[in-house]
Amino acid sequence: MRINPRPTLFVLLSGFLLALSPVAEAFPRTKEKADLTLTFTLSPIDPAGTASGTATIHVTRRNGVETDGPLDLTLSGLADGTYTLEATTKADPAGAPILIGSIVLSSVPDPAAPPAAPLTLPAGLSALEIDTLSVSDATPAVVLAGSASESVTLWLFFGNRPLVPVAPVAAAIPSETGKPKAKKVHGHVLIQAAIRDDVEKRRKFLLVGHGLAPETTLTVNLDGAPVGSVTTTKRGKAMLKRLDGDFRLAGVHVVSLSDADGNVVAEADFFPGIE
Repeated sequence: MRINPRPTLFVLLSGFLLALSPVAEAFPRTKEKADLTLTFTLSPIDPAGTASGTATIHVTRRNGVETDGPLDLTLSGLADGTYTLEATTKADPAGAPILIGSIVLSSVPDPAAPPAAPLTLPAGLSALEIDTLSVSDATPAVVLAGSASESVTLWLFFGNRPLVPVAPVAAAIPSETGKPKAKKVHGHVLIQAAIRDDVEKRRKFLLVGHGLAPETTLTVNLDGAPVGSVTTTKRGKAMLKRLDGDFRLAGVHVVSLSDADGNVVAEADFFPGIE
């Protein structure tokens, strides 16, 4: 006779689900746990330059909330002087750099000088939003720059969120009578991902949408970056069962669908209430 080894857990889980409202039961809060390190390799802008540097930041995330450790910066081959460390963001890589702090380099350190305070990211800038770091001299001219590589110790992510309309007008979907019928965009997006010691152990993606423009190819975006596409049926249904590529599914905030003009028509927010 086979005995169920986890009857108590099943009973408790069943009671928990029964206590939830229909909406909460269908779309519970996204669960996330992550521990990783970002390493920026800083290379000289001048091809003949011999200076170099590295910057590392330890990052943890719990259910969409990111905590960044101090920035550990190592520089070599630069002349004595004061330098500034700045960052550009993935959302606006061509925008004005964001100042992180100043670094004073001296080949003859003053033993009476207090130790330099650790560099920390300014309020409003998270480590995972950084596109590049750069080091500038007093001119100011950028002398070193580089982007990050991720070393993921652990990243667990599970979310199933509603797909909601963004465009103000719902698409006209042909009805069974042949007459157009307005239908509100609805559906859901599911992501389940697991990364351990830089190895992706699980990568599951499912998008189901209804009420979209019929027979239309829409771009799938992760946090604004295009990563794939899906084509709707003549009744405005979209289904995408996988999303492969050289990018993470874990940690995504918003999955959106945009039309040929770049207009976002629907989206699923995995961390509502978090900017």
